[in-house]
Amino acid sequence: MKYLIGKNDKNLKPFYMDWGAIGSHLLVGGPFQSGRTSLLKTIALSMMYQYSPVEVNIVLFDASRKSLGDLADLPHVIDWVTGEDKFSENIAHLQNELSVRRKNEELGVDEQYPEIIFIFDDYDLARDAMGINEEILLSLGKSVRQDS
Repeated sequence: MKYLIGKNDKNLKPFYMDWGAIGSHLLVGGPFQSGRTSLLKTIALSMMYQYSPVEVNIVLFDASRKSLGDLADLPHVIDWVTGEDKFSENIAHLQNELSVRRKNEELGVDEQYPEIIFIFDDYDLARDAMGINEEILLSLGKSVRQDS
């Protein structure tokens, strides 16, 4: 999965995000007001521009309850999560979906599935702002590591 996200600051050539080259996880860090959310939105919009909703499904986790809401109604977005109930529901759905995919792979079923992308803004606020308990976050981490 490869898509344009901007220009290289050294040579001004197009800069592509390439999941095959960097792996399946990305952490965006930086101080307050440094552009982390803007980068996440750029990544999401670029994926949506290049791939259809049949190819890419996105779940937005928005601990601040305001930063990703403007993307929530786009066709690739299957949910905009702002609280623990929906968070738990989406993690359970992800675990079930990954289990079905593993089982079909073991049975030799050749089916094309959409990429499932979780975009989590303000992860550090998840426990406090969203009231998400540690077990749910550990469950997400386990699923992501097992089936990235």
